[in-house]
Amino acid sequence: MFKPENSNAEASDSGATTGDAHAAGDNPIVDYDKIAADVADTYTSARDALGRATVNLSIVANDRDGYQDIVTPDGHIDVPLFNVWFTQDDKDEIAERAVAYYRAADSYKEYVQGTMQYFKDSMAASTTFALITEVHRLTHQEDEAGALLRDLRERESGLTITVCPYSSNIYSFTADDAQSSADKRALLDQANDRLCAAMKHYDREAAELMLTRFFEKEADEWERPYSLHSLNVNSLPTVSDAESDNNMRASESQFCTVDTMLTRHFYVEARSRLSEAISNASKNMQSRLENANK
Repeated sequence: MFKPENSNAEASDSGATTGDAHAAGDNPIVDYDKIAADVADTYTSARDALGRATVNLSIVANDRDGYQDIVTPDGHIDVPLFNVWFTQDDKDEIAERAVAYYRAADSYKEYVQGTMQYFKDSMAASTTFALITEVHRLTHQEDEAGALLRDLRERESGLTITVCPYSSNIYSFTADDAQSSADKRALLDQANDRLCAAMKHYDREAAELMLTRFFEKEADEWERPYSLHSLNVNSLPTVSDAESDNNMRASESQFCTVDTMLTRHFYVEARSRLSEAISNASKNMQSRLENANK
């Protein structure tokens, strides 16, 4: 059975541990399961919004390519047949609506690209909050694994979270002082199994966003296979601080989701007006061609 070798480990538990400020005072109990469920929902909402934004950008790009085969952004009609058989009034209307469409497409693209940054920030904050909360849970458990984590945390070599975005086990506890004992290694493995299970929703993309946007690490520190980054447990933000950041980022993400729907309306309307103008001109051209062949 493991017994802490550092006699001050338990006594100092109310000080340097990640998230103790959240668990102290008027809120002595952290509802870990509720936090985990809520933050997973927040992460999923931001991830799905990012996915929709990516799809919307693809749609705009495809639309734009299609219209550019007919009319340029400055309103010039490139199809010879249309140039010959469209009336000047039809050409003028198409040109006017084309300019408006391309302007709307550019604005929508720029706006969506901007909102994607907020979605990524929300995903990063949620991943960070989930990780910090689970570290807090595991380091406060009243079992041998929890006692080991608290003991390792107080040692000079410390306790770290290793983040390996390209690994099957992205998040894990590591500690040099745990390698000297089979019992300690087994308990650390037990804690890592729990950590991996809790963080299973947060994949490589989530880990990379967390490292770059929350911990401000450079991409070249982990972009190669088998690369990793270590986070000192004693240097992690508190649960309360991570929660505040997560809530702020979630609010920004939700606002962008609603506002994007409104902005998309203007793009769709401009696209519809251009399509209508081209369709009407084509019908008029077809009628004139039929009459010319009678």
